[in-house]
Amino acid sequence: LSLKVSKSSKSREKKLEKIKKTKVPLPQDPVQVIAFIDDPQKFAIRLFSLLSAPENAKVFKIRESQLRAMSLLSKIISTFQLDFDSFFNWASRFIRPSYDEITRLLAIIASAVHPLTSPELLEDLIRNIADRFVAEHLNEEIIVVGLNTIREICARNPHGMTETMLSDLCQYKKMSVKGVVMAARSIIQLFREVNPDLLPKRERGKP
Repeated sequence: LSLKVSKSSKSREKKLEKIKKTKVPLPQDPVQVIAFIDDPQKFAIRLFSLLSAPENAKVFKIRESQLRAMSLLSKIISTFQLDFDSFFNWASRFIRPSYDEITRLLAIIASAVHPLTSPELLEDLIRNIADRFVAEHLNEEIIVVGLNTIREICARNPHGMTETMLSDLCQYKKMSVKGVVMAARSIIQLFREVNPDLLPKRERGKP
């Protein structure tokens, strides 16, 4: 639309300014570009090769760049439910409380989990997180992060949890720290819904 505005016409100038200031409303549901990837498996392999190759360490030297690439790969894996154990095995090397942006990293790893992720892989992943983050001698904030991450993983795929591990995690509801208690109870509540038989009998609640 083009308007021929005369310099002497103030009314038309005002209309033109109003048109310039008009903002086009953004769609409520933005288009998911990832869903239009032609060959997600091939794309994921290429991205992972770029991300994990030692010679590309300089490319991802900045932590933000590394996390963004990991986040993209995680979304592709979960969206297309890819069999991509290599990503989890490689990302597990960074799972430690001292890692910068550890909460964000754990969220990225958890978001890559989907219903078809290998139970054996998930069992190793959960054990790794529990060993490094869920121990009574650790800071309460670290324990909460570990418990919440384990819950998020199990909410996406509960088949990596073992009866022994779940029993150990349930014990944290007895701690005096409110955040830890709530995180442990959230795991208990999740398994009451998805697999109550895995819980200790006293934690299964009323049917």
